[in-house]
Amino acid sequence: MDPSIPTEMPFECLMDRMGPGGKDVHVKCKFVIGQSEPKGFTVFEALAETKSDPDMLRMVGEFYIRGQGTEADPVAGFKYFRKAADLGSVKALWNMANCYLHGTGVKKDPAKAIPLLQRASDAGEPTATFTLAHCYMDGSGEAANISRAVTLFQKAADEGSAAANLDLGILYANGSGVKKDDSKAISLFKKAAAAKDKKDKEVVWMAELFLSDYYMSGDGVPQNFVKGVALMQKAVKAGNPQALWRLGCCYEEGQGVEKDVRKAIGLYERSAEGGFVKAMQSLGEHLLTGEGISRDVVKAVALLNRAANNGYTRSMRLLAQYYKEQGGEEDLQKAISLLSKAIDAGDETALVELSHYYSTGAGVPVDMKRSVSLLRKGYSMGNAEAGVALGWAYLTGAYNVTRNVHKALPILKKVARVSSDAKTMLALCYETGWGIDIDTSKADSLYQEVIENGYAEAIFKARTPAEPQPPQSTLLPARFQPQFIIISKSSTCTCSVHNK
Repeated sequence: MDPSIPTEMPFECLMDRMGPGGKDVHVKCKFVIGQSEPKGFTVFEALAETKSDPDMLRMVGEFYIRGQGTEADPVAGFKYFRKAADLGSVKALWNMANCYLHGTGVKKDPAKAIPLLQRASDAGEPTATFTLAHCYMDGSGEAANISRAVTLFQKAADEGSAAANLDLGILYANGSGVKKDDSKAISLFKKAAAAKDKKDKEVVWMAELFLSDYYMSGDGVPQNFVKGVALMQKAVKAGNPQALWRLGCCYEEGQGVEKDVRKAIGLYERSAEGGFVKAMQSLGEHLLTGEGISRDVVKAVALLNRAANNGYTRSMRLLAQYYKEQGGEEDLQKAISLLSKAIDAGDETALVELSHYYSTGAGVPVDMKRSVSLLRKGYSMGNAEAGVALGWAYLTGAYNVTRNVHKALPILKKVARVSSDAKTMLALCYETGWGIDIDTSKADSLYQEVIENGYAEAIFKARTPAEPQPPQSTLLPARFQPQFIIISKSSTCTCSVHNK
């Protein structure tokens, strides 16, 4: 379909767009597309046939495809596209290709679309160039060729395609088929966001959201939460569900706006009503905990299940935690099944959580080897919580692991970059000489970093014996043993999949 034709506009305006030759008939054919005025359509179709005007014939094809002014008839629509193309309409070549790509009015055959798109692209039709680029990206009708796709996206962008600027920006942002280049991606997103044509309004707000991400993260531009939120709000005004969710996240975290959990929840609700699954996850989490909203477990579970069924692993883990808290054998099996599903989807945090089931015998026989194996896998995938647990195990002999301080220290040093728990353990080792030369200066520096991260007055700072006794438990507790460290309940361990 040609998105440049509005679904409702006076018929006479369409005739004016035809140029000389159309103006003498616009009074006879006056009607509004979308109001199913068969008499007016019949007149227009007859005029298109009589004049053999390629642009008019192509429009007749559009009307048949859309069912505007007449009964929908994709076969007739394709016939008119072919007539228009035979008479020289480049845009009709793109229409025909679209029919072959989607099986509209003809048997689906992407291979037949490629030469049509190439002809239209060679004639300077940016929409055809853009579509052809996607064919090479997806391998539709031709073997996938990302390098060729990038070249075509660039050509379409140079020809004025806002959508091509957007998609090319995404490729540079992700480093797909090109070297990752945030500066170039930002430049392309700005061009896409500057599009003025009404048909590009979706492209515009998507570009604004990508630009917002850059300002929020500070990648490629100076970090500016206020500017990031302002860009989000433009997309929110357009009613975009994704933008509503993102703005909700800003209100929940207090980034670029004053923190307001209730306002965040209201935005999540609007986004979820618009079908955005991540918003269902966020709303479900609040309904499950009762934070900022009346607790509603039934609604929460329904929302989280919908998100989990769409592949959102955080929802799987939240549901698993809920079922685990119920404590029944059937509930525990549901929890284990959900965590296993999350692991299969690549969620390393689920590895840590399932590890606890095997170490405590929750729903499964106690199996320390299996528990440690899951932790090792999580750590190998870069999960800080797994590294903390594994380092603690080697440090203390938890999980029936043979104590080995020399194995523990490299793990703790690695995850200490993102984990206050690991920093605290490492500081304790420097302070007491536990497997390492005593260095109170390093210990104090690490303690100070932890305090600055929100653990103020929660760090056990008293000097301890050079060889502290291991904790009584052989399992990693929810928090560390009080004779060593007293820290806050909130964890600052980070994980790349937390937002999923």
